[in-house]
Amino acid sequence: MVQSTTTPAASGGPPQTPQAQTASSPPPVGRAGEPPHVEALIAGQPGPGGFQKVVTTQPAPAVAGDFCDANPRSSWDAGPGGLVAGTNGVTVGAFAWLDTTGPVDANGVRTRVNNAGAGAPTGFVHREQQGLITLYLAFSGMLIPAGFGVTLMTTGGYWVVNNSAGASVVGQKAFASNTTGLVTGFAAAAGTVAGATETKYTCVSVGAVGELVKIVSHWSLAAG
Repeated sequence: MVQSTTTPAASGGPPQTPQAQTASSPPPVGRAGEPPHVEALIAGQPGPGGFQKVVTTQPAPAVAGDFCDANPRSSWDAGPGGLVAGTNGVTVGAFAWLDTTGPVDANGVRTRVNNAGAGAPTGFVHREQQGLITLYLAFSGMLIPAGFGVTLMTTGGYWVVNNSAGASVVGQKAFASNTTGLVTGFAAAAGTVAGATETKYTCVSVGAVGELVKIVSHWSLAAG
């Protein structure tokens, strides 16, 4: 609201109009320790996601966790009450392991799933709109909260983010981090990647670090 008043004229002079006074709320003040996207909003910056700010000439090929082909695929044969996300939730578009210390179902099979584990992962978390936005003021989310249902895919073709140190190489095996489930390396079969375990999936597209690449479990160099 803008308020303006006129002061009576001084002796021998014209009326005087003081500057307009604007009533406004004080600017918001941030709190230490806020997540980056919240600090950006407090500072008046758009932050990641939200309203579209860029128009590209080509649409994005996919989102991490999407199917990359229409070939046969299969899922882990879960029992009653399984599978469910572990204490820290499960990230979509990453590999996951059965919790060997978690509860079991009526068939004696483990029901809890985590994005961390030892050895080869149990399966891959395909994207099927199951992630929830639970982070305060976030625009998107790829996390399945603890206790929510999870489907693990054991074969098929999927898009993943290349979180390795270099570009992906067609024909190399995808290695899953044993602490995050993300694809953190590509190497020849029986090769090694620090902190990761070889999966049954083979890379079939080239992508730089941070880009989406395709991995499949039904392809071989012999097949082309």
